[in-house]
Amino acid sequence: MATMADIPVSTMSGYIYGREMKLSAAVKIARVCSVSLEWLAGITDHPPSITSNSQSREHLSNEGRSAEDKVIKLLPFFDAASFLNSGDLETGNTETEQVPITEGFLVRLNAKAETSFFLKISGDSMEPTLRDGDLILVETKPIEAVSGLTVLMIDGRMIVRRIALALGGQVTLIADNKFYPSQDINRDQLIWGSISSKHPAVLIGRVIYRFQAI
Repeated sequence: MATMADIPVSTMSGYIYGREMKLSAAVKIARVCSVSLEWLAGITDHPPSITSNSQSREHLSNEGRSAEDKVIKLLPFFDAASFLNSGDLETGNTETEQVPITEGFLVRLNAKAETSFFLKISGDSMEPTLRDGDLILVETKPIEAVSGLTVLMIDGRMIVRRIALALGGQVTLIADNKFYPSQDINRDQLIWGSISSKHPAVLIGRVIYRFQAI
């Protein structure tokens, strides 16, 4: 398992004997072992197994759980560090890995696998809310009234910010870290879109869950 996950054997042994697991290692282990990330994080009680096709995926033990908790979905996994440089969309991580998660976990968050993805945070602009290395779950289904934390692509650079409507038809993008200045853009210039969009100001989705790095 250590070899397949590209993790030192001594580190894997430490995890087995109770050492706190790094988030980057958890992602690798979940993928290699075909278990969900929330099971490794201790959010759910039973490890699932994933079949090789896209049909129903069953848990190792089905007793006492809903139908959604018996299904595993594979969500795209992005690293914000690959979008750090302005205008770097062409070399960004648009071809991505996938991480397993149970459908039941998504249902409880009112999210769908088809419109969700994982994003690894890079930098300290949203501290103390989000730290460098945290993993967040993002729901991309467009809604009219956006609130809370959002993921955006601004001139090819992926960022997480709070959105606030300002006077004069502008939108203010607010960083939780007071050392980062707010940014105002014209409301008409901000559109819903995807990570691969070439529009200069794209609203990708809302942050709905955080797995915090140790």
